Amino acid sequence: MVFINTIIIIIIIIIIIIIITTTTTTTTHQFIVPVMSLLTHTSPSSQCPVSVAWSSWCYQCGSRDVPCSLLDLLTGQPTPCSPGLDFCITHVTQNAGTRHVIKSCVDRPMCQQKWYEESSDLTECLTFDPRDTRLDLECYFCCRGDNCNRGLKPEVESLYEPN
Repeated sequence: MVFINTIIIIIIIIIIIIIITTTTTTTTHQFIVPVMSLLTHTSPSSQCPVSVAWSSWCYQCGSRDVPCSLLDLLTGQPTPCSPGLDFCITHVTQNAGTRHVIKSCVDRPMCQQKWYEESSDLTECLTFDPRDTRLDLECYFCCRGDNCNRGLKPEVESLYEPN
């Protein structure tokens, strides 16, 4: 009987993971499932929840040496960030009509430094228009929330602000 219950618990966890990975809702996904309530068990005190959690999902492409390709920017899909990297950042540089973009996951200190301290008060970053490559600029846009770095400039409400 214990073996069957273990198999059922594993199947339920797999189903939950499949459901979770096909829907994205919040920055940190945390699902608690009272597994024992789904099984026939006589002792209510033996209910033990199973927790499945992971960090943000961000669009990630490019590096300092090789920026995101046009294909990356047009067809790329968000991927999960490593634990502790709960923010998404987009680094945009434009020089002489050429634009380079890098997208990645970062931690709070990097978000604070690159976006809030270095870019958030620059007029060219605040008024950045993704359709215009004429202005020379370097901007970091750091945001919080799944897929918040989808385009070149995140929605204003998702941009990082210190507590």
